[in-house]
Amino acid sequence: TNLDVKQLFGYEGKKVVVSGAFSGMGLAAVKLLSELGAKVYVICRRNGRHDEMPYTVEKILYADFGSKEDLDRLAEELPEDIFAMFLCHGIALKSDASNTIEVQRVNFLGHKYLLEKALCKVCDRGSVNIISSTGGYGWQDNVENCMEVINTKTYEDTIEWYEAHPDVIQSGYVFSKQCLCTYVKAMVHSPEYIDRKIRLNAINPGNTITG
Repeated sequence: TNLDVKQLFGYEGKKVVVSGAFSGMGLAAVKLLSELGAKVYVICRRNGRHDEMPYTVEKILYADFGSKEDLDRLAEELPEDIFAMFLCHGIALKSDASNTIEVQRVNFLGHKYLLEKALCKVCDRGSVNIISSTGGYGWQDNVENCMEVINTKTYEDTIEWYEAHPDVIQSGYVFSKQCLCTYVKAMVHSPEYIDRKIRLNAINPGNTITG
């Protein structure tokens, strides 16, 4: 028998997680995944938005990716046997650059910390999919700084590194996305991924119109 598109994608009945799910590319991912029959768990930064999700989802979870406490709770609340994670969240640098460290926490450290705590919930042969950006181009020339961030041992150590390197993180969004690109390059063949055949992917979209 001929397979239809839903069967070819293979999401029917599978648990998937989408962050940044209430606008832009995250919301588009929710739409596609729900149409493909996935059991979609969405993550939102602000509580009380149940009525704003126009697509059928399994559950709405809430977490600020700039908060370690929220991420600890989120890691506990995520379901077991996740087939695919789509980490689509991110924030921009304010015009006065007053949120430089928050951008790093949300756009990179939140990814790294959550994956360290919750990768065990991704099933073998599953996938982790991250939205980086063309804003992260040039990461190859900044690998040394990016790897220092990636190799920090604890959440607190990473914050200390940011505070000690204001000149490096002053680009805000750019450095956070360079770290994401470097993370995928550094971790894609690491034991925690490759031994369980978990795919680690990043896309680098250009300018997009989002919410």
